[in-house]
Amino acid sequence: MKTGFEIESIDPSKRIKRTWIFTFFVIGVLMVLLYVITMIYNTEYVSFTEEYKGMNIRLVIEKTDHADEYAQRALLEFKRIVEKYTTQYAIIPFEEDQRAVYYPDSETLGLIRKLSMIAEFSGGLYDYTLGNLALLYNEQDQPTEETLDDAIEKAGFFNVEFIEGGIKLYNDVKLYLKPVVVPFAMDSVVAFLKNMYEKQTGYIQVDRNLAIIGKRNSSTDWMDTINLPAEEKVIYVGKGAVWRGQLNELSSVTGQYETSAFEWGIVISESALQSKTAMMALNVLEREKAIEYINKWSLISGFRYDDEMEFFNGFEGLFFNDNKVME
Repeated sequence: MKTGFEIESIDPSKRIKRTWIFTFFVIGVLMVLLYVITMIYNTEYVSFTEEYKGMNIRLVIEKTDHADEYAQRALLEFKRIVEKYTTQYAIIPFEEDQRAVYYPDSETLGLIRKLSMIAEFSGGLYDYTLGNLALLYNEQDQPTEETLDDAIEKAGFFNVEFIEGGIKLYNDVKLYLKPVVVPFAMDSVVAFLKNMYEKQTGYIQVDRNLAIIGKRNSSTDWMDTINLPAEEKVIYVGKGAVWRGQLNELSSVTGQYETSAFEWGIVISESALQSKTAMMALNVLEREKAIEYINKWSLISGFRYDDEMEFFNGFEGLFFNDNKVME
């Protein structure tokens, strides 16, 4: 007599068949989902390379119907900036122009405002008012101590006052914009491409310096390599800009062209302009003093002194793909 609680026997072959059907169904669903995700999030990129004035330029942007046009216009924008600030606007006002009040174009005024804030923040370790010094070195390979002292006296970011639509210059000061031309051009390319296509992603690389336009697939950090004394390592950067190497720049501290006290350095910040000027500010400082300012400014950076590489302010996190360093 059946009680209603009996367990009916199941044919094992039918059970196995149902299991395999369910498994294949799940696999099929996952494959469809993977395909859909890949089609939506896997952006295809195109690369454009060019050599210009001894610089190797690489531009990587999303592959679209307008990619070629965007790239060519962006590279022309880079060249326009470089040409402008290595010739007519390398030193301003012009040598023969001693006006106390100067009205630059809006682009140049915007750049000067940025440099002014950086110079003030650095306490003058970076200074953009070394135009008289630059002119002196253009005229003489080895300026005399007297002429150097005179040119140094005519420098200092505090000699620039911003007025409506322009700047007022004191003490015959001249601005020296040439050292920042490449990072400014890189940042300008990023802004230019974003203006043409707001969702644009990719990067521009000039030699080994990098400015990010947007994350890969809008969600993943770009990989970049750095050569350490004993190994090559990968860093992951999803925003901002990377400046690296060793500098030889006119120093606001000594009034002379100086090779970096550090053997090699790398700085990552919000823009290429900020990254390079930070390195310029640290250029002649000895290790202990440099570290003091690196921590004061919270620079995400790495510097090598005496063959020893040190990383600061979370830089080690960039070695991991899931880093939150720049957020």
